[in-house]
Amino acid sequence: MAYSFTARVRGLHPSEPCYVEVPKFVMQRFAWGRYVRVLAMINEKIEMPATIINVGWGPSFLITVRARLAAGVELNAPVSIALRER
Repeated sequence: MAYSFTARVRGLHPSEPCYVEVPKFVMQRFAWGRYVRVLAMINEKIEMPATIINVGWGPSFLITVRARLAAGVELNAPVSIALRER
């Protein structure tokens, strides 16, 4: 089952990897432990495996600079995400 939502991309510098925040209502539907492995579709352009972990601002997953640029995502901007468990 896939969960779609709009999230914010958090990062400090455009040349560094960034994090996508995952809302609590999505995390409540996953079998939550130390982490959750998912497939993430970003802006309906690129699908990548990701691991949701708890970082400083809550559950998030890391995206590389290359994936962010391929999906056309800007830092600190809203992005369309679809997650499904692997």
